[in-house]
This record gives sequence, C-alpha cells and structure tokens, in this order.
Amino acid sequence: MSLHFFIPRPLEINRLSDTFDVRKGKCSEQYEVLVAKLTIVTGVSIVLLGVILIFLINTVSIKTVTPALIGLSLLFMGLLALRESWRPHALHVAGFVAMFGIICSLGTLWQFFLLLFGEAPQYTLVPIAGTVVFLLCTIFLIFAIRSFIHARQAKKSLERLRRML
Repeated sequence: MSLHFFIPRPLEINRLSDTFDVRKGKCSEQYEVLVAKLTIVTGVSIVLLGVILIFLINTVSIKTVTPALIGLSLLFMGLLALRESWRPHALHVAGFVAMFGIICSLGTLWQFFLLLFGEAPQYTLVPIAGTVVFLLCTIFLIFAIRSFIHARQAKKSLERLRRML
C-alpha cells in the first residue's frame, strides 16, 4: 500500500486554508461568528416567545417565565461569543443552556401530546410554547455540537498538515 493516499492534494490544502487561520491554528472567524449569531437569533426567538406567552396568558408563573429566562441566557451568551476571547467559553455555556431548555420543556412537551389527543390542560398556550422552546433548543444544540465536532476535526487536520510541511 502506498502513502499517496495520506498526502493532501492542493485542493484539500486550499480548503484547509479557507477554514483555518494557519498562523493562529484556529477555525476561521467567519465560521465561529456564524454560530455566535445563531445563538443570538435563537435567544431572541425564545425571549419573544416567552414575552408573548406572558402577555397572552396574563399570568406570571414559573412555566411562563422559564422560556424568557432561557432565551435571555442564550442571548447573553451569544453577545459574549461575538468577542473572540470569550467565544469558546460562551458557546459551550450556550450549549449547556440549550440542554437545560430541552430538559425544562420536556414536561410541557408531554402536555402538548395530551393536548393533541384531546385532554385540555389549564393553559393551552403553555404546552405549545414549551414545544416550540424544545424544538428551538434542540435545533440549536445540534448545530452547536456539529460546530464543536467540526472545530476539533479541523484542529486535528491542521496539526497533520503542519507535521507534513
């Protein structure tokens, strides 16, 4: 078996140089900022959902305030992630907040399924809002995990490229 399979072709090196800043050894800033902006958009969406829920139900309880608090946390982490020095830490905390949002909305997800099958809970908007929070947090967490995996793979590829050069 020959070693020509392990030698990167010029096209692969060009893709690496597009993805990496070789001098810093990091993923490109554009990709990292994209995930930070996704955090902000998700946070704003959940905050708006929470505020609308509070005004429509006209009752302040833990079930109505939780989406707004989760959204504010994501929004704050997204704003912190815009600064390069805080980015990795803020995005990891945002992933944790998204997991917390998924766990918190599991109870209302169950109420949503009961609502679909005919049993009416006390507030019908809470299960719907909880399901939307569950979906938004799940989608964000999937993208966050994919970005973490991509960054780790990119770092390993860059190290292999440096060793070969």
